[in-house]
Amino acid sequence: MIGTLYEMIQEAFVNDTFYRFRAGGDGTTPPKRPNWFRRLLYKILLACWIRRRVIWQVGGEKAVLMVSRAVDDPLAKPTSFLDRLLDYIARLAALLYDSYSGKIVSVRNQELVEEKNGTLKAYLGDRMQSMLHVHLVATSPEYRGRGYGGRLMEKVNEFADSQGRATWLIASGHHNIPFYNSHGYFALAEMVNGRDSPNWKRDPVKTILMVRESPESEVKIQE
Repeated sequence: MIGTLYEMIQEAFVNDTFYRFRAGGDGTTPPKRPNWFRRLLYKILLACWIRRRVIWQVGGEKAVLMVSRAVDDPLAKPTSFLDRLLDYIARLAALLYDSYSGKIVSVRNQELVEEKNGTLKAYLGDRMQSMLHVHLVATSPEYRGRGYGGRLMEKVNEFADSQGRATWLIASGHHNIPFYNSHGYFALAEMVNGRDSPNWKRDPVKTILMVRESPESEVKIQE
């Protein structure tokens, strides 16, 4: 399952500009396939995430969505030795993955993290602690247009509404905004990266912070 899920995620984002930027390429061609060690580390991360986060799939491995519970949700905290061990393994795997990614990827990831953290602090602040976070929505290219991604987004909405919580995500480009709009999300802020990356040959990469308010949310962000 992990191997199939890994391959599906790679295929889903191979032509995504944001993914190409993160992977360290120049943006004009698909990034090189990670070596066996980085593939192994990513699969370890997936295995840990499946245990420690909420993951839904439809159609087998045709589409997947990964969401984190709110930080202040008691269920988000490790409750067993195994959970704490998996959290440690995930942090170690992520550290090793970044260490073996090369200088260009490391510099770009640092730029992305700084831009994202600054935007989240400015627009969400402490409220982010009580919000769900959609990390990933991926549909296998051959199964797009069949409503799989939409069904997964509606599951997130139901999950969030059952807790009265808002949800945030980062769309990897303006072309994705209509899809998220159709599921109740609105654009809150734009982030721009890649302006000064010397080997990036495309326009700067724009990502968008988007939020969906639950009808039960006591505090709401204005569009």
